[in-house]
Amino acid sequence: MVRAAARCRDRAINRDGVALQYLWGCKDVAYQSSAWAALNLLISHVFGAAYLVSGGASWLDFGDRVARHGIEHVYAGRPKNWTQAARGFLKYMGYRAEGRAP
Repeated sequence: MVRAAARCRDRAINRDGVALQYLWGCKDVAYQSSAWAALNLLISHVFGAAYLVSGGASWLDFGDRVARHGIEHVYAGRPKNWTQAARGFLKYMGYRAEGRAP
């Protein structure tokens, strides 16, 4: 789990460090945008699980940062995206509850 989280953190994060990309390594400017907030919520549980397995608080710091960006920028007008993202995000909240207070 920690290796999967590290790969997402290191390879899927966009240039500004707050949004995860749909297409890793894609040079298209559209995929470098922080606007893809739904993916943050969909994938955030990976960082919570990495914390639970490793005990490394840095996973919560990173997970909180991408989750916060996701919550602030999610567009609930696309019900399919919101539903998928919300399911993943609730898993993160469960893992997060095992950690320190935000």
